[in-house]
Amino acid sequence: MNSSVVRTLFQTASITMAFAFSAPAFAVPINLGEASDFNVFAFGDYAGANSDTWGGIAVEGDASFKSFGINSHNIDDPGLVVGGNFSLQNGQVYGNAEIGGTTTLNSAGITGNQSSSVSVDFGTTKTHLDALSTQLSGLSATGTQNNAYGTMTFSGSGQNGSSDVQVFNLSNQEFVDGKGFQLNNVDSNDTIILNVAGSHINFGAAWTYSGLQSYAENILFNLYEATSVNLSKEIWGSILAQNADTSCVNDGNVNGQVIIGNWNCSSQSIEVHGYYFNNPETYSTPVAAAEPGALGLITLGAAGLVLVRRRQKRD
Repeated sequence: MNSSVVRTLFQTASITMAFAFSAPAFAVPINLGEASDFNVFAFGDYAGANSDTWGGIAVEGDASFKSFGINSHNIDDPGLVVGGNFSLQNGQVYGNAEIGGTTTLNSAGITGNQSSSVSVDFGTTKTHLDALSTQLSGLSATGTQNNAYGTMTFSGSGQNGSSDVQVFNLSNQEFVDGKGFQLNNVDSNDTIILNVAGSHINFGAAWTYSGLQSYAENILFNLYEATSVNLSKEIWGSILAQNADTSCVNDGNVNGQVIIGNWNCSSQSIEVHGYYFNNPETYSTPVAAAEPGALGLITLGAAGLVLVRRRQKRD
């Protein structure tokens, strides 16, 4: 069996094992599988223009780019993975590329080597992320949020010097009504999960997400019901929306990783910067008994925790 498939299966089993426990205080492995190795990970097609990504891009379907820099900070290897056909006009792929279909270059180039063999297992990764998103959405909130004159302030469970998972659950309307976002009462090494409900998520509604900047590598927006996402402004944090079509309604940037279905940003410029989700919390020993149905996964899950490769934090 392909080593990447084995790795992702271990990760999925590990997540299931961790969530099988009902300890009131928890630190769980929140691993993005093979998507953790890319700045943007798309399970459909990708259309982008007049922009760049600091890190690599993985696309299951076709990918077309105009005036675009891919993996411009040479963070990832390979810098580009495309399961289908790839075209680039006026741009550069920095590093190695894996292209499963045809390649069309016009005033463009690939600085590294090109292979027709695609190493990413998109199907297994999709199964893993679907399970992760569902499980995260079912977590009880550990903190509260309050909207005061448009500023949404998230207050965590406390600053105790340890690595915790802070969970905030928002309705779609609460998210739209937030014109600015702030965090308090959380530690710098806490992992922050923002579960946002709703089929359509509009990041462009907010005036600013700059209040989240200091925690960008710790934040995961889990858009567990989303089928469409609009990107705009300056977003701080990573986005998990593996079943959503993504559109760019204004120029801007995402300071984090983006995991989506289709990426449709051929008319607006959205840069994606390399603030990779770091999941900095430590693993804690669960104190409550596991559910009976989960006992069979514990051995496999424990092995998975040992084998999962943690991504090094990027400057």
